Amino acid sequence: AIAFSSAEFEVLDSVFEDNDCGLGEGDTDNDGGAISSEASLGVIQGNLFDGNTAGDASDLIVTDSAGAVTIVQNSFLDGSTADSSSAGPSEWLGGAVVIGSNHVLLANNLFGGHSAAEGSSGLLVAWASSFTQVLNNLFIYGTSPDGGAIQFGPTVQSYFPATVANNIVVDNTGWGVYSGYPGQPGGLSNNDVWNNSLGLYTSTAILQPPPVFSLSVDPLFLSASD
Repeated sequence: AIAFSSAEFEVLDSVFEDNDCGLGEGDTDNDGGAISSEASLGVIQGNLFDGNTAGDASDLIVTDSAGAVTIVQNSFLDGSTADSSSAGPSEWLGGAVVIGSNHVLLANNLFGGHSAAEGSSGLLVAWASSFTQVLNNLFIYGTSPDGGAIQFGPTVQSYFPATVANNIVVDNTGWGVYSGYPGQPGGLSNNDVWNNSLGLYTSTAILQPPPVFSLSVDPLFLSASD
């Protein structure tokens, strides 16, 4: 739908629905079903992403940012990713949103009902550092055969990690949090990860204990009628 390259932008209070950018068999080919941001900086706030499809990153992909990219108060709903090629360890794997850059703030967003052919059913942090923050998001009802609602790529370095804190990861089919390299990212803390079908935390499919200061409790959401 929109591609930014070496740009400064604002995307506010818009609806991105039923966009399809195709399959995409490796890396960034046909990734980012609604928005692709490369070597840019900007704000994505208050938008609805619904039913978008791509090879990977059904709704949004951010790579090589030229400054801060702020992604706040959006709803990422019912998208799907079709790429199941497993082309190599550096390939993007699934995700409604893929972060492949520093200086990204992803906060106060809703991820719901994303279906991935492989990899992440919500967020893939493919490459980032401590300048990237993932805070106060809800990941619910995603589906992946092998990945996590929050997933870290194999090249994300545990000793200089993105900060991933205060998120709720609940009722997903697949893992809650999946690390694509041995060990857990050091920036994981204070998340509530509960009732995900394959387990809570894993590193390359090896069960990991919850990080310090993390919870695994029912968040007790109320229905709209309550």
